[in-house]
Amino acid sequence: MELSGKICLVICAFVSVSNGQYELNLNAVKEFVLVGATPRYVCTVNQNANFLIGNPLKWEKRGRDGSKVVISVLANVEEGLSSEYNVQLDTTDSAMSFTLSFIEGIKEEYDGHFACVLYNKSNTVLAEKMVEVNVIQTIKKTEFKISDQEQTVVGSPALAIRLEEGTYKPICKTEGSNPPAVVKIYLGTTEEMGDPQVEVRDTSRTQPPQVYNVEKTVTINLKPDDNKKILKCVAKVNNEDSMKTEISYLLEVFSIQPEISCSNSTAMKGNKFVELTCMIKVPGITCESENIFWENGNNGDRYDINYNQKGLRVFCLMQVQGSVSTTLRIDAVTDDNFKTDYFVVYVNKHKTSTRKQAVLNQNYSGAPSLQYIFYLMCSALLAAILL
Repeated sequence: MELSGKICLVICAFVSVSNGQYELNLNAVKEFVLVGATPRYVCTVNQNANFLIGNPLKWEKRGRDGSKVVISVLANVEEGLSSEYNVQLDTTDSAMSFTLSFIEGIKEEYDGHFACVLYNKSNTVLAEKMVEVNVIQTIKKTEFKISDQEQTVVGSPALAIRLEEGTYKPICKTEGSNPPAVVKIYLGTTEEMGDPQVEVRDTSRTQPPQVYNVEKTVTINLKPDDNKKILKCVAKVNNEDSMKTEISYLLEVFSIQPEISCSNSTAMKGNKFVELTCMIKVPGITCESENIFWENGNNGDRYDINYNQKGLRVFCLMQVQGSVSTTLRIDAVTDDNFKTDYFVVYVNKHKTSTRKQAVLNQNYSGAPSLQYIFYLMCSALLAAILL
């Protein structure tokens, strides 16, 4: 097939169809071609000239909208189309070939199908075969977004951005290409696989060729080790570097570590209302958020703020801006409480967790703890008031 220096990708090289005694061979089934390319489509029929005089073979242009234009009857191009198309006749002892070529090269409006059709005298189709021609369109727009940062400038140096460590979902989008662009996202030299790209035909375009919009999303977990890495989106049409767009970011990854301090407690078995309290300091923290909880280090049980079950209660108190205190209260201390490791957990907005243990020590001396003494004093005072 002649390409005249243009790109022409043949998906399937040679296909034949038959309808009883009539057989057509066509040298292509599906192609992606650039505007200006000059492919040649050869349709061969296993009949002689006498048969074709009464049963003509025609080349037709069929649009994706259902339209049909007859290009030629046998080797005769229809009036008004001879400046665009040429049909060459070649014969052998057993077959005749009709080669369709494009005098002015492929145009955008040629996107669709070209059909080689054999008719009988009553204009009934005896056999036919089509080649699908996809006119290549380069990417019209590329957009790459991470967090609240969005870039649409292609080919510029990597844009430096500052991101807190954690989980992000960068999204890369392309518009207006045919075939759909293949979009890949890289962190450093590693391709991030993520979800399969989504390809949607752009229905706002009313003229051929059809074009597609593509969206690719991945999930990345940025760490301080990713500092100075390049995060980039690369999109290609038809796997050609000449039809590639690229947008990149230079990452500065930083970490805000919460400051957590805990007060340990000492108690005896049976003590009432024993408390473990921790202070958490980090910008933006509040008691209303769901990123503060206590955790049983032995079995992984989670105790959220306002938890009140199984003899345990969890409280949270806002101290000053950027600082909260949270308390795990044990209603009545048991042996299991001494055997359990209790942790307070803070999870930032990017799902990075920080843990701190608050220790419950057992008093073996037999002397009651200060908390227990305070509890007894309050109980005695309350009883005296009631009397």
